Amino acid sequence: MTFSTRIIVICIAVAVAAMAIASAVYIVVVKVPTDLARNAADGLRQTLNFTPEVRLNGTVVVQQSAPILELATVSRDILVEEGYTHTFFGSTKTLVVRGVFTAKAGFNLKEKFLLTVKTNPTTLVAEFPAPKLLSLEMTQYNVVQEESGWWNKLTTEEREAAVNRLRQKAHAEILASSILLDAETLMRNQLHSTLAIHNAPIDISIRSVETR
Repeated sequence: MTFSTRIIVICIAVAVAAMAIASAVYIVVVKVPTDLARNAADGLRQTLNFTPEVRLNGTVVVQQSAPILELATVSRDILVEEGYTHTFFGSTKTLVVRGVFTAKAGFNLKEKFLLTVKTNPTTLVAEFPAPKLLSLEMTQYNVVQEESGWWNKLTTEEREAAVNRLRQKAHAEILASSILLDAETLMRNQLHSTLAIHNAPIDISIRSVETR
């Protein structure tokens, strides 16, 4: 084998090795993380019925989309009672009302939901907004007691005001319960179970629970 032939063989070998290294680097640095990002997004779409924005090292590879505006994860019933008594010149009127409310807590899908795939080392970082009280609906209403005085009669305005206070009381009580924390916990569990199949460390950050 002549010297020039050896040089050509060496150059070809170097080129082949370089192509193999480039291919390996592409697979490790680009293809594997990109496939991970898209597969994770697809898993969340199938589990939660929406797709978060997915970024690969800061670059958006999947846009956020959702066929619905809200995701309710927790539903709870609450019984509330409100009483009203007023006395005028010895004449007393009393009104006691009771209502059953159904509360739903979850997430506003118009807010930013972000899944980031980081490399070196490969890590899945999920960032979601705080859960909210999505709805509070009165499903049952009963008048427990309604008595007017001889000259101190219950009015339509007082009955309406009692119902409004009943709604306000239900709103305060449901927010004081664990419904928002339960919604957050359920979301965390769903994320872990969905993303765990990719065998990468998972970091989930959900912003502090709202109290309004």
